[in-house]
Amino acid sequence: MKTNNLDITELTPKIQKRDRIYAKLMGILKIVYIVFIVLYTLIILFEYFTGVPQDTILGNLLYLLGFSSILVYLFTYHKKLKYANYALPTLHMLKDFVKRYRLFPPAVWWVILGVILILTGAYLRNTGSIYPYVISLIIGFVIGFIIYWRKDKPLVDSAKQLIKELEEV
Repeated sequence: MKTNNLDITELTPKIQKRDRIYAKLMGILKIVYIVFIVLYTLIILFEYFTGVPQDTILGNLLYLLGFSSILVYLFTYHKKLKYANYALPTLHMLKDFVKRYRLFPPAVWWVILGVILILTGAYLRNTGSIYPYVISLIIGFVIGFIIYWRKDKPLVDSAKQLIKELEEV
C-alpha cells in the first residue's frame, strides 16, 4: 500500500531508527538523572548535618523529588521504545507507534510534576530568580516541538494514513 508519503516497507525501518535514537537518548538521560539524584541526596545530607537553613534544604529536596519524577517518565518511555515489537501485525504495530509518538503522552505528567517541583525548589532556595529556569524550559520546549514537527510528525502522519487505508480494506 502506498500513501502520499511512505509505504509500509519504507516506514518500518524509519520507525525502528527513530525508536533506536530515542531509546539511546532516554538511556543516557536516565544515567544523568540518576547522577543528579545521588548528588542531591548527598548535598541534602551534608546540608542537614552542617546546619544550612531549612528553606535551602527543602528546596534541594524538591529538586530531588523533581528529578525523581522525571526519572519515572524516562524509565517508562525508555521501556516502551526499547521493547517496541515490530513483529506484531502491521495495523497493531502502526497503532502502537502512533500511540508512542503522541506529542503529549499521558506519562508526560511526570515531567510536568518534576518541572513544577524543580521550579518550586529553585524559588525556595532563593536562587535570585526563577526566570532563567523558565526561559530555559521554554527554549527546550520550542526546540523539542521543532524536532517533533520536522522528524516525528511526518512519520506519525504516514502511519495514520496507512492505518486509515488498512482499516478501510
